[in-house]
Amino acid sequence: NHSYEENCRPFGEKFFTVVGKVTDEKGMPLHYTNIGLYEKDIGTLSDPDGTFEITLPASSGNDSLIFSTIGYETKKIAVSGLRLLKSPYNIRLSPSAILLDEVIVSDKKLKSKIMRLGWMGGKDGILPLDTVMGGGAVALLVEAPRAPFYIEKLQLRLMYNSKDTIKFRFHVYEFDSINREPGKDLLNREIILTEQKKFGWLRFDLSHENIMVNKKKLCIGFEWIDDRQYRLEMINGLRQWELWKKEQFALGNKKIEYISPKSGDVGGYYKYHGNMMDWPGFKSLPPFTGLMVETGKRSETEN
Repeated sequence: NHSYEENCRPFGEKFFTVVGKVTDEKGMPLHYTNIGLYEKDIGTLSDPDGTFEITLPASSGNDSLIFSTIGYETKKIAVSGLRLLKSPYNIRLSPSAILLDEVIVSDKKLKSKIMRLGWMGGKDGILPLDTVMGGGAVALLVEAPRAPFYIEKLQLRLMYNSKDTIKFRFHVYEFDSINREPGKDLLNREIILTEQKKFGWLRFDLSHENIMVNKKKLCIGFEWIDDRQYRLEMINGLRQWELWKKEQFALGNKKIEYISPKSGDVGGYYKYHGNMMDWPGFKSLPPFTGLMVETGKRSETEN
């Protein structure tokens, strides 16, 4: 049962599967741990009981499998070593040292004016959560006129959600000014946000968390998390969707276009010019979730 991602890779490439469990030093399971190869678009999450399964290409023998979660030291394990040992593997993560210069959890409130950061206008920046096996994450760069400040309320726009419940893991990243992207996670404990709303603005009250940030420029992030079974069902649904487009193109369906590969790419893909909900198999798919980030298009709001 190859995943959707595997079917997009070169035909004939060999794979192997790694299974195991992620725990803390006391043996307690660590849920939704991020597991993957760095910058290889291959990743997964551990389940609520800490167990995980990930399929890796045989060509990744020189890479390291990375395990990371908020509040624990990141662990890197050579893929070559994983192939030599017998699985399942028990991966233990150690608590990370707590640094209080950048994000402070305090019982004292600052006396200052309320700041509203981010962008409220426009509808650009739609991000379907298509990194299915590894969840999906997005971050928005914000710049405060002064620091330190407390994060008391959050809001983001949900494009569409047909699940009964949606879960996000909240992140506060430092801003990597060299690469202009989110840097290390500044939180030292996990904050999971749950919502039952189908679409529109989601609003979360974090005043009880007492999160104080001592940086003017940072990235606020949201990571979609869910169980392995749901993610596998979604991948199988996406695979059927890709097969349907290919079959319809061969039958002459005018709404489907074949996009040839660019120079250096492995292969092309089929694009459907219509609403995916018109696909006969759409109702049999697990629900999709989309997250919209309000980025803005004017110079004063482009951050």
